[in-house]
Amino acid sequence: MEFKSLAQAKRETGLSYLGSVNNGAKHAKAYKYKEMVYTIYLAPANISGYEVCPGRSAECTKACLNESGRNRLNKNLNTINKSRIKKTRLFFEEKEFFMGWLIHEINAARRKAEFNGYKFSIRLNNTSDISPEEFYVVKNGIKTNILELYPDIQFYDY
Repeated sequence: MEFKSLAQAKRETGLSYLGSVNNGAKHAKAYKYKEMVYTIYLAPANISGYEVCPGRSAECTKACLNESGRNRLNKNLNTINKSRIKKTRLFFEEKEFFMGWLIHEINAARRKAEFNGYKFSIRLNNTSDISPEEFYVVKNGIKTNILELYPDIQFYDY
């Protein structure tokens, strides 16, 4: 797979987005402080078949936020979990495609924040614990991680 456009990515995957801005209750409060936070929710633990929380304990697994918030309301349809699993598999199986889409979304969200005069930050791990160094692109044989791609943007984790 090759990321060419947002429309193509949506068509090929059946997903509407990888991440979004201020999409959780905590992040929505950021508007109050004139901040936009781009966030991604992946399938936690090894639900997708890939371990995204390498240091997790039994307590961490039990207390996981995956089944909270909007996901709790969606339990019967299970569309949120299915979407998170699909995104997680894309991350591991189609990294170049995933990263093309991710960069597209980040750039669009950043432009929107700048247009509105808001601060902009990124949280890659809402329900996962993947090192930011694993979010990378390879160009001309050189691996560049997301932190290096956006040195002027604040990244944070829990």
